[in-house]
Amino acid sequence: MLVHRLTVVPYDPLWRVAYATEAEQIRHILRELLVEVHHIGSTAVDGLCAKPVIDIMPVVTNITSVDQRNLEFEAIGYECMGEFGIPGPSSRDGACCLKQQAPSLLLAVY
Repeated sequence: MLVHRLTVVPYDPLWRVAYATEAEQIRHILRELLVEVHHIGSTAVDGLCAKPVIDIMPVVTNITSVDQRNLEFEAIGYECMGEFGIPGPSSRDGACCLKQQAPSLLLAVY
């Protein structure tokens, strides 16, 4: 059995800064595909203790076109993991990318 340790830390106002910086890079990569980008999850709530992972949800017009931008995401440090973290091409249901740093960044593209 694989066990993962979950760490919850006090709120950090730099989470908003990290999101804003990353959102700008996402806008540049997804360009005409992007409808909007959202900071979601516990790090988006001011004052709330959270796991130090910035959850970002870009909303796009065509999910299957996101894979064509994987090299651009990889160039800024993301690991593209296909649909819901299952290796392979993204489907009509979503795409997932992870950037391991402090804090980690998780993209759930829809």
